[in-house]
Amino acid sequence: VTVPASVKPSCTFTLDDITGVDSIYGSPVKGLSKIKVTVNAQTAYSSPIDTCRIVANGAAYSGTTATTGVLKQSGNSVVTATVTDARGRSGSVSYTMNVQNYSAPAITALSVHRCDEDGTSNDRGEFVKATFSATVSSMSNKNTATYSLLYKKSTDSIYTEIPLDGLSNNFAVSNYSYIFEADGSSSYDVMVSVTDRHNG
Repeated sequence: VTVPASVKPSCTFTLDDITGVDSIYGSPVKGLSKIKVTVNAQTAYSSPIDTCRIVANGAAYSGTTATTGVLKQSGNSVVTATVTDARGRSGSVSYTMNVQNYSAPAITALSVHRCDEDGTSNDRGEFVKATFSATVSSMSNKNTATYSLLYKKSTDSIYTEIPLDGLSNNFAVSNYSYIFEADGSSSYDVMVSVTDRHNG
């Protein structure tokens, strides 16, 4: 008796973004989302399931459940589950996820120099002018963006932080300048901070 090739196990699976990021943006996101895959196997004529293999995010897992690391690629990402029964027969199913692109916030340029109160460059000035550019992934304007300027005398240990509220939720900042008063006899350390909903 020959068992037809059509007699083989089958399976389905569910996907869950355990980070909850997909609930914010409508789909999983590169660099943020982690996907839990749960497989439900169906036997063929009571032949028990011997193995289950899951392939997702460029890695292979054994067992009926698996959780990926953070998603590594945007665009189409295929998840496949394969079950094999005691007869050595296999059935598989695949699903293509749409993964949105994302990059962490970045300060792309920063220049700092002494100046007069009106911003005119002056090596002996009693003010400092910081000018910077930055980018934040907008994620269809569902992300957030918060900016701060931090400065201190080089001999101090604690920074003074100035929230730049006027830049809130601006996802592309180009050559923005801020001027603060600075003792002409001291050197200063200056930083710019940008954070979004997920990263600083």
